[in-house]
Amino acid sequence: MENYLQHQLPELELPSSHIEEALRCALHTIIFAREPNTALPQDIELKKFPMSYTMCQNSAQDVKAKVDNALRSFTETQEEAGPYLHRCFVTLKFSRLTRVEVSWWGMASTWKNENIVWEEWILPILVNSLPPLIQDDRISADERSQLQYDRDIETTMLFQNWMMEIYKHLNQGVAHIPDPSEGPNAFKKEITCHTRLDSDIRSRPRAMSAPMPFSVGQL
Repeated sequence: MENYLQHQLPELELPSSHIEEALRCALHTIIFAREPNTALPQDIELKKFPMSYTMCQNSAQDVKAKVDNALRSFTETQEEAGPYLHRCFVTLKFSRLTRVEVSWWGMASTWKNENIVWEEWILPILVNSLPPLIQDDRISADERSQLQYDRDIETTMLFQNWMMEIYKHLNQGVAHIPDPSEGPNAFKKEITCHTRLDSDIRSRPRAMSAPMPFSVGQL
């Protein structure tokens, strides 16, 4: 596809209690970076992680509502991937509404409106629903507290490293991005959730090969 770029992030495993906030941060970060002039920015401090992000407020396409709808869809579109584990792929597409000519054999050509995707993001997420260590009465309260603290530190590092991957991808090039003067129709957005990637998505050219997945216990 001409002027098309696909970004596939490594799989990120997080506790179920952290997923919504992490996805909200990632989606708003990507969208704001691609069209900073069309939304009113609002800085949001995360509660589960020691970091902040810029939320898109009052944009022409109501980005906040799109992200909220995607998060609701995420909870309904997960597939079991093992004990206490569920997987889901979140895709974010940017497209330009373009008028294209359609020719029919032996007939006069006609024109139609078509959304031409110029960038796509694939965010593979693994949800870990393992009960908190504080509920494990087989070890002492001090041990539970220390183990939970270590797990929280590891979770934070995983998410920070994953967000760094997003920042790297955002800076890989801007030649494919429409000029802001084209208006909102050049920056249409669609966020969808899938239990697996279809062959059409996997076969598209990528910005780079997908790195190894981030998961609990890796660091």
